[in-house]
Amino acid sequence: MTMDLLRTAEQRKTQSIILLTSDTDFVPIIEDIKRGHNIQVILAYFTDKKRKSAFSLSNYLWKACSERVLIKKEYFKL
Repeated sequence: MTMDLLRTAEQRKTQSIILLTSDTDFVPIIEDIKRGHNIQVILAYFTDKKRKSAFSLSNYLWKACSERVLIKKEYFKL
């Protein structure tokens, strides 16, 4: 997935990338895309607001992204 992010950035066909993750392993590629390719990275996230849960977010990931969008449970209800 990180290689796809880099390829997308290198093609220069986009101004923004929306990333749905809570994994801090993406931070280095996010920072490279923002700095080297001038692309906005938007973090789409869900959190239950409990630290160390499956859905908790690190401040490192939070700060790396240009914007953040909360995904709400009701978005998935029919």
